[in-house]
Amino acid sequence: MRFVVGGWEGDLYGSAHEEVRGTIWIFGLLAALPWTPLFFWQLVRRFRQGAESEYSTNGYIGFLWCWMIAPLILFTFAGNILSSYVMPGLPAFALLLAAYHTENPLGTKIYRIGLVTPALIATIALALMSGVTSKTAEKQFLADWKTQPEAQSSDLFYLGKRPFSAQYYSEGKAKFTSESLPHLAAQLSHPAFVAVNRAQLSQASPPDSCESRLESRKRIMMFCQPTGLNGLTRHTQQ
Repeated sequence: MRFVVGGWEGDLYGSAHEEVRGTIWIFGLLAALPWTPLFFWQLVRRFRQGAESEYSTNGYIGFLWCWMIAPLILFTFAGNILSSYVMPGLPAFALLLAAYHTENPLGTKIYRIGLVTPALIATIALALMSGVTSKTAEKQFLADWKTQPEAQSSDLFYLGKRPFSAQYYSEGKAKFTSESLPHLAAQLSHPAFVAVNRAQLSQASPPDSCESRLESRKRIMMFCQPTGLNGLTRHTQQ
């Protein structure tokens, strides 16, 4: 069901990642950078030289092509994909590029663009360490939520979108709802925390029964009290 149904909600191991059919090919092109342009240039050179119809007697090149595109073809029809699904074909891509270079070498200066790769990896590693990504930000956001005195006895909702990292760091407590904050607050039967995108709050003011408790770069954690009879009684007593 995860393979066939886009956005399927029945997965026990995380939320589905629905993408447009065929997006896996874009993921593949991006994953092979910075060597993707070089690979296509080698193909163009082979066509210009009339070598595209040549084949090895042991089937090595054909085997590499089948290996490389098999994951891409398989996940073209998948309803949910991740960029990491292209990884099984990357070794074949590297071997195929090496084989083409052996047959028809390019200047060594061109291959120096590969130095971009370690610089890019170092940049990404620093970004992950600094906590600028949504996953690391969600970790700290929910760690602060756990310090709230009502955290264990109240529900936790995410409005509009609930990242899988929120499910993980809340130990499965985070729930998804498509309701607006005022509508959700009006339906509460007991207190609840509600994680709301800043953009959603900028469009409308939060109801009086909700107060801001925590903030992150993307979200604000609201604590909402029921607005029914119990809430009115409590408000009157206060």
